[in-house]
Amino acid sequence: MHAETIAAQATAAGPAALAIIRLSGKEAIPLADRLFAPAGRLASLPGRTCAVGFLRDGDEAIDQVVATVFRAPHSYTGEDMVEIACHGGEQAPRRVLDLILRSGRARLARPGEFTLRAFLNGRIDLAQAEAVEALIRARSAAGAAAAVRVLRGDLSRALRRILSGLTESLARIEAELDVQEDGAPDVLAPGGPGSRSAAETVRTLAREEERLRRLLAAGRGAARQEEGLRVVLAGRPNAGKSSLFNALLARERAIVSPHPSTTRDVLEAAVEWDGLSIRLLDTAGVSGSAGAPVAAGLCGALADLDLEGMRRAREEIASAALVVHVVDVAALDPAQAAADGEALAPSGRRLTALHKWDLPVPADWRAIAEERGPRAPFAAKDAASDARGRAGRPPGGPRRRPAIRPSLDARQGIAAGIPSSVVGEPGTDALRAGIVARLCADGAGIEEAALAGDRQRRLLEEAATGVARARGLLLDGAGGELAAFELRRGMDGLAELLGERVGPRILDEIFARFCVGK
Repeated sequence: MHAETIAAQATAAGPAALAIIRLSGKEAIPLADRLFAPAGRLASLPGRTCAVGFLRDGDEAIDQVVATVFRAPHSYTGEDMVEIACHGGEQAPRRVLDLILRSGRARLARPGEFTLRAFLNGRIDLAQAEAVEALIRARSAAGAAAAVRVLRGDLSRALRRILSGLTESLARIEAELDVQEDGAPDVLAPGGPGSRSAAETVRTLAREEERLRRLLAAGRGAARQEEGLRVVLAGRPNAGKSSLFNALLARERAIVSPHPSTTRDVLEAAVEWDGLSIRLLDTAGVSGSAGAPVAAGLCGALADLDLEGMRRAREEIASAALVVHVVDVAALDPAQAAADGEALAPSGRRLTALHKWDLPVPADWRAIAEERGPRAPFAAKDAASDARGRAGRPPGGPRRRPAIRPSLDARQGIAAGIPSSVVGEPGTDALRAGIVARLCADGAGIEEAALAGDRQRRLLEEAATGVARARGLLLDGAGGELAAFELRRGMDGLAELLGERVGPRILDEIFARFCVGK
């Protein structure tokens, strides 16, 4: 237990129903009890219980509060603690904290000091401590859920399982080296007396390296999620990208016009769908493989603007987590749409939205969609020309509207197409669900315990590299001593990640990012 007792406001300043003032240290309970009325009430309480009373400054009542007592080691910090819930706002919390600090028996806590004490007292490891800060700063439900998984120990348990396997491998290598005579060939070399042991060690190292790589992939997914997954609406001019952008946002964010090339710059908006943080982008029209201005006949400056809009669109497409290829079904050429889609983005990063749907949804298409789900392969066929060819159209008669028919024939050209509209059925719900499903399928859902920050990802990368080098040295017969050296380096990275080998400077850097009171 630390010699000094610390205190700080644990809730954000400003108007609120309640505020919490936290004390931790050997003087926490006696100090709170001395300021509390009725006198002696808190000192007699068992841990994890609370009492209602007034805090007093001499004969003056400061506020009516609820004081909760925690006794070591069963508290957040592992020390004696008291949490005082007072009225919120500006004045009440300030007066309560000032009263505690003026007693001379407690000092103001530094940023993250409560969590630092929890780590130093063995209540949590360093990976869990960093997850506390990640949870506070999470910008999406998925990011918060990932941080909670680390906080409850999922990542720590995974790392300790990996460390156990690596420790076993290191012990096997060192045991073989201990029996090696001076000047003798390496016992772990191919054909040597320890070659069977080396093969078993290689298999163990391969397994643990794969586990490390999976954790790294989850960490990268978590980082992308917290930044916001970039979903780009792309397609030919006048395909309906801006109207679809507005519909997905449920507000008029982009200017919509029947004329092509209305959008030349990139429009961006933040949304959260099913817990995923998404950056939705509307881009200028791009003709699949075209490099010329989108609208023919543009003069000088307008042509330059058009080309710049295309360049920016392609730049966003290249870095997107997902590209939604928007296709106008009323003017659909399946072969051209398929070619455009392949030119815009590889199929693994592309979803097709069949848009501008101003016709009733065919019953058979609806049935297929319900049966196969929003990510089912779809293709659309414009049967109007076939109908006109067979029956013709009377001169001056009403123009027949294109009939959109579903087809599951991959040769029709559009895979994973989802019908959507802003003028009636089928709306945008299926498209929104399809975007979320595709992002989650690509790992954006962060179902594993994800890393909390750059430091953790760097250490895990170093660990994976060390294990890979050790495995490679054993496979190449380069020597057990070198393999053991690389393996120890990898294990040191995991130990530092858990906080088992970390110096004061690193701790100061980590906890300085925390807010005061946490």
